[in-house]
Amino acid sequence: MKTMRENAARAINYRLCILANWLAGSRFNVSVLELTKYLLKHGFESKARSMVRSVGEETDYYVIRLKDIEVPLYYPRGLQLLDFYQVIVEQCFPDSWHKYSCDHTLVEDGDIVADCGAGEGLFALINIAKCKRLYAIEPHPSFVDALSKTFGGHENIEILPFALSDRLGDAFLSDAGLTSSLGVSIEGIPVKVTTIDTLFYERSVPCTYIKGDLEGFDYLMLKGAENTIRENLPKIAVTTYHATNHAELISRYLKKICPEYNILEKGVTNVFRKPIMLHAWVD
Repeated sequence: MKTMRENAARAINYRLCILANWLAGSRFNVSVLELTKYLLKHGFESKARSMVRSVGEETDYYVIRLKDIEVPLYYPRGLQLLDFYQVIVEQCFPDSWHKYSCDHTLVEDGDIVADCGAGEGLFALINIAKCKRLYAIEPHPSFVDALSKTFGGHENIEILPFALSDRLGDAFLSDAGLTSSLGVSIEGIPVKVTTIDTLFYERSVPCTYIKGDLEGFDYLMLKGAENTIRENLPKIAVTTYHATNHAELISRYLKKICPEYNILEKGVTNVFRKPIMLHAWVD
């Protein structure tokens, strides 16, 4: 009972911080109506379950079938399903501030997509039939194996087991499921680090869409994509809530490469001046 009260208190405090930041001017394209809906919304679990047809089990995986998606998604059984339900709410509902695809950054026919931080694969699953080819870039071994199960029947996807930054090298990945991140601790999972330019520009692959959710490494990933961005002017959708200054840094960086980039910051967090998403595109 105490834990439930503590969780409720934290949730209320989080929403009050969002309200305070919005009132102080940290609005990031969130209207009064959108804010009101967010503040009054119920928990995410029931909303997510409305999108789930069934959850089964197969050896080391949950087998999750979602409404309107024929192909099942394989999710490691060692991880919490509630974390995946949070992702469903973020990616399957149009009112989500965390949604990677907005009106200007939709995955379209002919796109070659770099799914940076592919994780459990929901973004790829939603968009695999829309694009020409999708590269699911994910360093965590459990997710790499699960992605191979989910997309085994698709020919237009390549799963690349790398972490991304602005230089090549080796690093350690914290073993924290969907929130795993790069670090220097030798207690983590050893992973290979590469760049978008290495995977695309140097292989003459014309990337036209970059999605990034890299637990704070989105800016460095884009720094390692300079030639790819300059040559292809891809649509870009990246998270910016992991670091306070990332939205400003990314916006300035993209404008320096191409002044014609349009920038849309979206979503209020509990930290002032830190939007959830940055969308960028050239008309």
